[in-house]
Amino acid sequence: MASKTIPWRELNGESKWTGLLEYPLNPELGDYLTHYCKMIEPIMDFFDKDNNSETLGLSRVDKKDLLNKAGLSKFYTVEEYLFASTKNIRMENDTRIMKLKSGYSNWMGYVAVSKDQGKAKFGRRDIVIAIRATIKQEEWFIKYCLNELVPANEIFGHDHKLKPKLHKGRYEYYITEDHHKSGYNSKSFRNQVLDAVKELVAKYQGEEISITVTGFSMGGAFATIIATDIVYNANKLLNNHACRGTSTTDNMIPVTAFVFANSPVGDEDFSKVVCCLEFCNLRILRVKHEIDENPNTPTEDDGYFHVGKDLIIRRGVHNIKTYLSSIQDSKPKPSFICPNEKTRDH
Repeated sequence: MASKTIPWRELNGESKWTGLLEYPLNPELGDYLTHYCKMIEPIMDFFDKDNNSETLGLSRVDKKDLLNKAGLSKFYTVEEYLFASTKNIRMENDTRIMKLKSGYSNWMGYVAVSKDQGKAKFGRRDIVIAIRATIKQEEWFIKYCLNELVPANEIFGHDHKLKPKLHKGRYEYYITEDHHKSGYNSKSFRNQVLDAVKELVAKYQGEEISITVTGFSMGGAFATIIATDIVYNANKLLNNHACRGTSTTDNMIPVTAFVFANSPVGDEDFSKVVCCLEFCNLRILRVKHEIDENPNTPTEDDGYFHVGKDLIIRRGVHNIKTYLSSIQDSKPKPSFICPNEKTRDH
């Protein structure tokens, strides 16, 4: 995965991937995207989806073993598993949850950090947040039945002049605390992420650090929210590396989201906030298959706007393994549409 000729900051979007998205896809960027897409795969593979299991919704492996399958355990340590609660966003009279060990909580992904060996390979201390796609039935309900736009005040405060709004279901899933006896969501999904990032930034202060958020489908939507949240609230999270409204980005930790096959998650004002935060080292690269319809809904007619830079692949299946193979197939064969046709900034 390590770049031989392109600096990691360029691969993370420092120059907004200028010249790297042209047909055919740059092989080093292809390897880079494959690396971060593979970091999502173990979550999907080890999520307990057995409806007869009392651990439905949890991981089937301990965090120390999670990255073995992806061949990444010698480079990264999983610091925290992440959980989100559907307590406030469920169908009425749904009592199936009462038998589950996790209560209303579901395992969403993890926070990892590169080991010394990974730091040497990748050129910096890489903090990674990886989030899975939709698996549980109630998560489809969240997407399609709770899709009105609501003010994201817990992220942006009540006095933001733009009043950015987010998808209600996603937003509530992100911010809900749940004091079930399991303890998985005694802190919200959001606070689990932010607390872990804050601790790791403090631990490795003085080193060169990157924060990389990666997610597939639903996970891509959350990766978009998480990366934006981290940068917007950087003063509280990233110490002296924070964005302080100045014109220089030299002392800011780069925060990059690699999002695959995700639906849009916010309104036009949210997209404007993301554009403003590009001055604070926020970068988002959105990868989608040309005929994959999932990323196309909701639409701008519904009030939703995609954010970041687009990379569109000539494939059509909404499946993480197909995305992985299509990225590989694009090097150097013509799997990608010319960016003059389909690549755009939002």
